[in-house]
Formats: sequence, structure tokens, C-alpha cells
Amino acid sequence: MLHYCKELDVALEVYVMETMANLFQSDNAFGGSATVRRRIANDMQGYISEMLAKAVNQKRSHAELDATTAITSFVSKKLRRPRPERNL
Repeated sequence: MLHYCKELDVALEVYVMETMANLFQSDNAFGGSATVRRRIANDMQGYISEMLAKAVNQKRSHAELDATTAITSFVSKKLRRPRPERNL
């Protein structure tokens, strides 16, 4: 099919369908297993709310928050799950 598109000079576009049901997988996070996007989004919102509540309680709500540090901290503390053992 791609051969004919190229031969006939038919322009192609990338179509990406993204839903909250998409799975994300990384060997460095989530215990190495796939995780549903809605869980990541909801956990991230909860984590940011938790950090904001702590900052307000400590009267540090005007302090700068480094996004990289926040995301790294979120992934390492909230989403690390042990890998399930595989019986081979």
C-alpha cells in the first residue's frame, strides 16, 4: 500500500488516537509493567495536590517548583510497584 502511495504521489498523514485507556510501559517506572494512562493522570493530579497542600501548610506556597524534580519524585515515590514474578 505504501509503495502505491509513493508511486502515485499520494500525501499521507499520521493519525494518532489517544485515549485515557492507552497503556504506558517503561522499564524504569511502574515496576516495569504497563500502566493505564488514566491512572498516571489521576495519580499525578493527586500528587500535585498533596505537594500543594504541604506547601500551604508550611507557608511556602510562593516557592518555586522545579517540574523535572516534581515528576521524577512522583514517578519514584508514587508509581514504583514491584514487578510480578514470572514463572517460566
